[in-house]
Amino acid sequence: KLIPNLDVLGEIPFVEDIKTVNNSRGVFAESSRVIRSNISFKLPEKENGSVILSTSSIKGEGKTITAFNIAASYVASGKKVLLIGVDLRNPQVHDLLNIDRKSNTKGLSNLLSNPSIELSSEFFISVPIFKNDIDILLSGPIPPNPAELLASKPFSSLLTTLKASYDYIVIDSAPLVLVSDTIPLLKHADLVLYTTRAHYTDKKLAPFIDS
Repeated sequence: KLIPNLDVLGEIPFVEDIKTVNNSRGVFAESSRVIRSNISFKLPEKENGSVILSTSSIKGEGKTITAFNIAASYVASGKKVLLIGVDLRNPQVHDLLNIDRKSNTKGLSNLLSNPSIELSSEFFISVPIFKNDIDILLSGPIPPNPAELLASKPFSSLLTTLKASYDYIVIDSAPLVLVSDTIPLLKHADLVLYTTRAHYTDKKLAPFIDS
């Protein structure tokens, strides 16, 4: 009611066991399929990759799970998908994959802080899900200047390069209220998925979300 001009694409039910994200018949996967179907009405098919940006107001609302679920849902439909961890200050994607973040020494922050580094397969992790593979570019080491890196020309160039190889690129970004890192990314997105969480997101944030 507070944001009548924004489209509600779906609802994810509360699930106690996070492992159900890998269950193709689970309520997580089914609710993601509903959202994916609704996205198709908003997102026209393009020759090069469509960019879907997942964000929220504050941390803990579920934007990373939203990003992963939607990426996995597209993978299940046979699309070539890349999930990028772009929350450079507080990365979460590795937790969903049970990867030790400190062991991940190659990621997005390396590519942006040193544009002379050549993009190669060693920067990507391929994870089997729903009988297909999803490619993941993790955030890499936490840099001192994430906002500047994400607003830089190297990020735009990298995204353009990646779009040529994927049907969909799903970006897991930082929360919008807490930091400015996500603002420069909005212009790259063909669709913004904004996650709110029941009994958690403050309704007073509605005007901010609307804007």
